[in-house]
Amino acid sequence: MRGLKCTSVLLFLCCLLLSLPASHGYCSGTYEVTEEQLTELESNLDTLRNNNDKLRSLLSESNSQLTQALMRSNELETQLAELRMQLTESKAQIDSLETQLTTLKAESAKAKASLTTADSDLMKAQESLNQYVAEQKKTESRLRQQKTLWQVLAIGLGIWAAAK
Repeated sequence: MRGLKCTSVLLFLCCLLLSLPASHGYCSGTYEVTEEQLTELESNLDTLRNNNDKLRSLLSESNSQLTQALMRSNELETQLAELRMQLTESKAQIDSLETQLTTLKAESAKAKASLTTADSDLMKAQESLNQYVAEQKKTESRLRQQKTLWQVLAIGLGIWAAAK
């Protein structure tokens, strides 16, 4: 604001110097300003004041826009910080989920191996059971044959004993 005031004063002084007639020397003892020169100086002064007012208004508007831009920038920085924090939390969650996934994959592999072992054991048990059933049928068949043989022998001996 102070620089604008100084600039305005300097512009005014320059205009004053430029409006002086060149016919008079700088060393002359007295200098009289004519009515026309005075009117011109007043006109220049009014123009400078108007320009100064316009510049102040523009400066005020620029300051307002700058303040709004700074506020928006601060808001955006806050949002960015929040997003960075959320990103960090998300990365931590992803790391945790990846760890859980790795653990679950390992457990799944163990379960698959256990299932394969159990399936193999079940197949062996089924095979063993089938062998046992076959042996039982064979034994039953043999025992039935022996029983039938003994019955035939007993009947034969009974008939032989009755015939004697």
